[in-house]
Amino acid sequence: MSWWRNVGGAALLGAACAAGACGEDVKNRAAPLVSHVEDAGTDASPFDPSDADHDGYTPQTGDCDEYDPLKNPGAFEYVGNGIDDDCDQEIDEAPVECDAAVGADAADPLQLAAAMNLCDVDKFLLEAKFVETQTRADQRAIRATLGPVKPRAGSSFLMLSNGVAAAPKEAGFVAPGSGTNIGTESPRPAAYADNPKCPKAQEASVHDLADLQLKLKAPTNARSFKVSFRFLSGEYPQYFCSSFNDAFAAVMRSTYYAGKNGKNVAHDTNGEFLGVNVAFWTICANSEKYSGCTGDPATMNGTGYGKADSGGPHGATDWVTTTVPVTPGETFTLRLAIWDESDAILDSSILIDDFRWEIEPTDQETTVVDPK
Repeated sequence: MSWWRNVGGAALLGAACAAGACGEDVKNRAAPLVSHVEDAGTDASPFDPSDADHDGYTPQTGDCDEYDPLKNPGAFEYVGNGIDDDCDQEIDEAPVECDAAVGADAADPLQLAAAMNLCDVDKFLLEAKFVETQTRADQRAIRATLGPVKPRAGSSFLMLSNGVAAAPKEAGFVAPGSGTNIGTESPRPAAYADNPKCPKAQEASVHDLADLQLKLKAPTNARSFKVSFRFLSGEYPQYFCSSFNDAFAAVMRSTYYAGKNGKNVAHDTNGEFLGVNVAFWTICANSEKYSGCTGDPATMNGTGYGKADSGGPHGATDWVTTTVPVTPGETFTLRLAIWDESDAILDSSILIDDFRWEIEPTDQETTVVDPK
């Protein structure tokens, strides 16, 4: 367990900065952690006297500054602060690009994690696995492009689908407006919003689910993480705001999101799943039921969801980014899942990319449209 939670905020500055033992810069960077993390008492293991800043690391285990609890081998390198955060004797080194190459093994969950820029296996990425073992291999893909869509960062992104994760003219492609019945049923991975604006599905199970679950360890200097998504669906316009709408959720179980079922952290301000009914459903053609389309539907051509691909146009969100709070040093799980609601026809896909740790805190999860 991290020192932040075992010892509490008061000791952080008391031990590391007492009597002017550290500079104002350390106090300023550590203070937000003190105010945010609840004092959990002093039930931790006895302190190692050589661990002066009580961050769980000593000079013998690689700590390069015993008077700064934010600098240690358990931290991530935050580029731009002029500090060797992770004690590797380099300052502000560029992040390692770990994107899996196009055509890499989409059956390997670690390769899928790499496609969304999750690096540092065994340090921050402890495990990647599929919870739903019935998912077909062609429901997952590692891609460099999808028509005109390019990665948000690096050279590739992850694509999950409740149909076939392929582009037009590729082997196995099925038009999402026709859809693929994978033939699987799974427990619902996340609960609906408290007051959804559209009808809820009445079934306890969902169809054709594809997922990836990550077990992560937050860096000792991380206060949040960000990850980007883009949702595309053949449900629009025919089944807009119905109980048949496909959905995507990012279900997190952590200090903030405790409990057996965790919480979906990827939603709009109304709490809606990422899907056709979210407030940022904009890349589409206006219909009798919906008039919020502001993006050009022609930009979906080549993705499988455009008019030129499958008789659409259907619809999509633009890239959106979800920001989620974490407790420094905690271990948590994040399950990324897309599924069919009420039936197993008409398909949707989720694109996932650009996972990154952040030092800035946030009080709750938010999802916003990326700036152009």
